[in-house]
Amino acid sequence: MSEEKKNERVVVIQNSTHKNGPHMTMAGYGRGVKNFKWWILGISLACGILGYLGAAFVINPNRESMTTNIEYSLALNSDENGKPVTYLDGTSYKYSDIISEDNIRDVLAQSDENGNAIWRYNYEDLMNKNAFTIAPKQYSVTNEETTTMVDSDTQFIITTTPAAFGGDDNARNFLRALVKYEIERAKSAIGSYSFDYYLPSNQTTFQTLEFSTMVEQLGNQFKYLSSAYGKMMSKFSGSFVVDGKKISDYYRDFTANYTESQFASLSGRLLNDKLVNISSETEAEAKVNEYANLKASYEKDFKEILPELNTNRSLLASLTAISQPTENISEQINELTTSIESLQKKKQKMILELENIGYSVTETDTAITVKELTSADEGYEDTYLYKLRNHTPEWIASCVTFKTDLCVLYASLDTDTDSASRIYRTAYQTGNYNTIIVSEANMGTLTGHISNMLVAGVGIVGGYVVSSFIFAEIYINKDAKKKEETAE
Repeated sequence: MSEEKKNERVVVIQNSTHKNGPHMTMAGYGRGVKNFKWWILGISLACGILGYLGAAFVINPNRESMTTNIEYSLALNSDENGKPVTYLDGTSYKYSDIISEDNIRDVLAQSDENGNAIWRYNYEDLMNKNAFTIAPKQYSVTNEETTTMVDSDTQFIITTTPAAFGGDDNARNFLRALVKYEIERAKSAIGSYSFDYYLPSNQTTFQTLEFSTMVEQLGNQFKYLSSAYGKMMSKFSGSFVVDGKKISDYYRDFTANYTESQFASLSGRLLNDKLVNISSETEAEAKVNEYANLKASYEKDFKEILPELNTNRSLLASLTAISQPTENISEQINELTTSIESLQKKKQKMILELENIGYSVTETDTAITVKELTSADEGYEDTYLYKLRNHTPEWIASCVTFKTDLCVLYASLDTDTDSASRIYRTAYQTGNYNTIIVSEANMGTLTGHISNMLVAGVGIVGGYVVSSFIFAEIYINKDAKKKEETAE
């Protein structure tokens, strides 16, 4: 009886040992790896391939972004605060234009020399994948108390999503095309640029103007071109060569043709001789009628301006008397003040013009009276109206000569304006002054990227470790079972 119990205990121990199984040993692990080496190798390679593909098509597309630092060195017009607002041809400028819908669509429509489309992307798909964003770079400005960050007017950061283009190389190529397109656009805008700011586009129009306007425009054009040459020499340097000649030499030749006193003398002749833009007795009489019509028109305007001025002044006085005005009242005060100033300037300009012609102007709070000077009035003979009504052949000849002098000066300044404009356009188009500078040599810095080979290597190692232990365990268990069967 006791012997049977002992045997039962032996059976129980053997069953327990069988459930725990054989233990993993280095020798067993090595034999298992050797026995299943081709399986382990295959699984390891498969894991490496899966890791590579996962990094290339799943991990990196969701992580990668590319930043590109650009600086605009474009020919642009600026506002009074120095901020660029238009291209030189007057079209609106915004720093984000480089990735605007129009630019992207135009680049997408490009084709090669055989007429085949260069790009295989769809605009809507690019936008859905957030292909591009742009933002100004910021720099710090420190005053006595605080430091603030300010947006740059010329430097920007473009962020690109490589996944939208199927990879960073494709993204770089497309961004390169956008940069080139924007540069060409700015260069094209220069092609029609001219310094004709003060002169009419043709001499026929110029000849119809009042002498005072003609003299003013000629003087302003001379000053403007002098300033333009100064800016050109500052921008490109005086030694910059255009068509075989330095800009400083062009400027020297320009200043040799004119003097400040030349334009001052024109104003003196006009004022002293009371010259008028006529060339015959008939034109003199027509000019008298023209001035009479102008007088009648201005008198009508005065009858409208004075009541409006008085009403606005009355309203302004009542509003400013309020001790604690609301925001709405403050706005009304500003609007009335602006309106009064505008009406005053308009009225004063008309009065000065009439007085310059030869009318006397008397002003009260309720009326403005305009009368032509008579022989009883002081300065009567020193007016344009007197010269016109009492014209002599000599005075008319002086008017014709003066007009001829102005037209000759117009032709000279017109030629010099064209020359300066051509120099400016050529300097911008041939020099490295109308471009977009990209800081990165390869069009951008890639961030968030994980090496595909690194992930493949991790996959191979991981596949090997896991598969080798699994197959080693299989081998050891099979070997233990075999030995157990042999022992029985």
